[in-house]
Amino acid sequence: MPSAPQCRAARGLLDWSLADLSRATGLTVHSLSAFERGRDMRESNRMLVRRAFEHVGVELIDNEAGIGVLLRREHINPPATDQSSERA
Repeated sequence: MPSAPQCRAARGLLDWSLADLSRATGLTVHSLSAFERGRDMRESNRMLVRRAFEHVGVELIDNEAGIGVLLRREHINPPATDQSSERA
C-alpha cells in the first residue's frame, strides 16, 4: 500500500494535483490531503490510490533497497493517438 511520501512523490512524477488524484480515485481532496499529511487512511482507499497510480505507469517500491516510486518509461511520453479515426 502507498505511504504518504510515496503518494506525494508519485503525484510529483505525474505533475498531478490533489484534484487530479481525487478524480482518478473518487476520493475527496480533503481525505487525500489528510493522508499525505500523515493521517490514517482505510486500506481500501489506499488500494484505490495504488491502482490509480499503477494505471498510469507508477510503480510503488518498498523493498530492502528502500521505499520510493518509479514511473515506467513507456508512460513518460505516451504516443499520440490517431484523432482521425475518432472523428468519424
